[in-house]
Amino acid sequence: MSRRIKIIITALFLVLLAIPAVHITLTWRPENPLRFHVVGERIEQMQHYKEKIRVLTLEVENTAATSIVLGYGYVEPAGEQDRPRMLGMLGCLINAKGRYDLPVTVGARQTVPCELMFEEDVPHDTPLKDVVVGYSWRSTSLKRVQDFSRWLHEHLPESIHRHVPFPRTPMDVQPLRPRS
Repeated sequence: MSRRIKIIITALFLVLLAIPAVHITLTWRPENPLRFHVVGERIEQMQHYKEKIRVLTLEVENTAATSIVLGYGYVEPAGEQDRPRMLGMLGCLINAKGRYDLPVTVGARQTVPCELMFEEDVPHDTPLKDVVVGYSWRSTSLKRVQDFSRWLHEHLPESIHRHVPFPRTPMDVQPLRPRS
């Protein structure tokens, strides 16, 4: 085989190898990918609560060009992320027939309806500008790597476990936004 053909085959191999590497790099950790838009609000008596609680209906918008898995979300006072005090939790409604817990996958540039339930001791008239949503999320690329790391951890001998890297799940904070 001539030298020219070897160089062309090597170059072609490197280009084909670079395509998934570039994709993973671009979709690994988009910056603060989710937005929380308030579309409704009500006071409701919920099961397992003594008093009525404030429930916000939200749309969770994914601004990234890749799917995002929303792990969990909670409400906390704005400006107090160094010492969080949970004021409520986020739960997602996938369809009108049933209630599903997180995690939920939000497609690229899509929205998912959710509900945010404040705790009983939070006043019903707490201004939305005074709270933020903290949330954990993973891109689908990061989720695949974490799943593979978990699988390796389960199937390799214990002596190798500490050598298996496990990427951290990102946490971000976003304000509640009125629906535009």
